[in-house]
Amino acid sequence: WTRLHINAWSPGSFNFGSTEVYTTGGGGNAVYAMPGLDAGATYQLYVEVDDDNSSGGHVEYDVPGGFPMTVQPGSVSFVMSPASGVVSGTIYLQSGATDFQNVFLYGRTLASLRPERVGETFVDVSTGLPGFSCGGLPAGNPSSATVGGGYCAGVSSATFLVTGANTETLEISMLHTTSGQSAKQILSIVNGATSTVVADLSGQTFSISGNILNQVTDATFNTNPKIVANAPFIGPLGYPAGLSSTTARVTAIRQDIDAYGVAISTVFSPLTSRVGFIVDTGTFTISNVPKGNYFVRTTALRACATCPILVPAVGRVVSVAGASVSSVTLTLSDGYSVSGSISLDGGVLDARIFDVSVVNRRQEVVRSTVVYLGDINQGVVANSVDYSFTNLPEGEFYTLTVNGRLFPIKYAGRPIRFPDAALSPNGLKSNLTAQNVTLKRAAYLTGRLKDGGTGEMIRAANATLLAPNFRISATANPWTEGGYVVAAASISARPIEGDGYFRVGPLIPDVSYDLRLAQATWDPNFLASGSQNYAPVTISGQKPTPGEIRDVG
Repeated sequence: WTRLHINAWSPGSFNFGSTEVYTTGGGGNAVYAMPGLDAGATYQLYVEVDDDNSSGGHVEYDVPGGFPMTVQPGSVSFVMSPASGVVSGTIYLQSGATDFQNVFLYGRTLASLRPERVGETFVDVSTGLPGFSCGGLPAGNPSSATVGGGYCAGVSSATFLVTGANTETLEISMLHTTSGQSAKQILSIVNGATSTVVADLSGQTFSISGNILNQVTDATFNTNPKIVANAPFIGPLGYPAGLSSTTARVTAIRQDIDAYGVAISTVFSPLTSRVGFIVDTGTFTISNVPKGNYFVRTTALRACATCPILVPAVGRVVSVAGASVSSVTLTLSDGYSVSGSISLDGGVLDARIFDVSVVNRRQEVVRSTVVYLGDINQGVVANSVDYSFTNLPEGEFYTLTVNGRLFPIKYAGRPIRFPDAALSPNGLKSNLTAQNVTLKRAAYLTGRLKDGGTGEMIRAANATLLAPNFRISATANPWTEGGYVVAAASISARPIEGDGYFRVGPLIPDVSYDLRLAQATWDPNFLASGSQNYAPVTISGQKPTPGEIRDVG
């Protein structure tokens, strides 16, 4: 038997309906009825199919153009066909390696006939993939050997065969946890066609080793044996359960071309990260490192898991090119402090709450705090409030930003950067004071959207005319630090508020902005879900004054 879950939802009226019907024999026709829908309303129709696993396993079905279908109540018929894409895969391990149970496939959906699947992730053991067989022969070849106990006896290659796959674009990565070797491929699956995956995990891996130069003054960590003995156990999200989470560790994070200069994820990824541990002598070794460029860094040290940082993390870029790398020195110290004040322009008095953050050149949040200007509960107002941060890593350049926490956000100001590169070309090398920030009344850009083809105003009721990735942003031109703001998503996850307006802010006043209204990509599947593909619009030269809410039309 086959069970169909049929659901309809109206973005305009927020009404919905659902029903279930059954067919037998893995196919056939079915009649469904879904009462209670609003006449004249537009609905998005979704269908999910459950197969009886005893009759041959799950088969995925779809309609031309994919789900959801945009329909109105009435007689709505559709024909579903089984997905017919095929994925043929081959895996190669290092010579002599046979442990395919230690090969993991990590997948992420980049595009799909079903937009709701975009962003989904999955993990599979290679030996559990459909049609897995040993020997590297064409998948499904009757001469291929079956796997026994997770091993392919005497062979270092294997294949798998996935059938009934739907049209999708996937990012596929494979990792051999024994050797540390990994491979990544963008895979496009098309109904009726065969796509090929080749994961060559046979390359040699190397090591990164070095030593810790301890210049810490705090008695908890001022010797390397104390680091080993006193470091608490803290693991980031996704950290392997079988690996020690002591913070006396050094991590090498692979830097692909799109990862340079960007924040390193706070979620541990076994695909890109390798871990080594500091020993009493102050040395460390990171094994199973494939060729590539890595950011090698320590972990911030604190007296307990919830205690403040005493020794900040430090790191450097290391290149592994065909040989192991040794003599990597990482210097640990107390770091330096920075302090200053946050004040309101023109001597204005108010009571507000601000988030203060310090980011490095990778845009990683190094420190953050909350400061209170005056006292809201007591009705006490003030013009300025002090802030301070300690233990910032030396040798870095930083940006400090101040953002309002209470809505509506009334104040905005230019972030400050420190240290001055002209005075300290090698980054932070001393304590800094008087790093002050002045906030002015925040500005906003607002307006409404209209369909250029039909003249229809785009409001809350029809906000889904905008593509799911439609964004409205303001960018400072010429660029200034802090000069990029995106309108918050609201109705149906689109940047339209309940009153039909969009709002971009808070903006730093007296700065010229380019307002851009555009979707990130065009996709014909947006049409199938009731959205339109609109040409981008840019409105330049918007320079609002302090406190101005400028209507751009």
